[in-house]
Amino acid sequence: MMQNAVTFSINNWLEKKQELLRLLKLLDWSTHHPVISSIIILFIITIVFTLIKVIIRMVENTILSIIHIPLRVFLGIIRAGWSSTNKFTKLIFQNIEPIEKKYFPATSKYNNSIISTMEGKKMSEIYQQLTELNKQQEKLLQEIHNILEQDK
Repeated sequence: MMQNAVTFSINNWLEKKQELLRLLKLLDWSTHHPVISSIIILFIITIVFTLIKVIIRMVENTILSIIHIPLRVFLGIIRAGWSSTNKFTKLIFQNIEPIEKKYFPATSKYNNSIISTMEGKKMSEIYQQLTELNKQQEKLLQEIHNILEQDK
């Protein structure tokens, strides 16, 4: 009598919980077919491990993005500070006149004229060297042309 009551209540409960009943039927079926059940178990294990890897990757990416946000803000602050410091120093140095121009205007003009004449001399020397090289190049090209004409 007691056994019938327990069996009746368990059957009643299983009818209400259809998912659990299907799971029990699947377990019963897998005990009668061990090869197929082992293949299913391997398949389930691979799916579970893949899901675990995906979850780990998502958590890792989330943590990295959370860590990167303060670093990017900090770098932005440093860049803004650096650029404003550069602008400020350029502004300061643009307004300062060189000491030579301020206190010795005649010597600075004299030095500038000496530098410009020295640059002019150097430029003329370079130009002469380039013209000489051009003449030599033309001579060599003419010799090559003559040799090629002789071979024909």
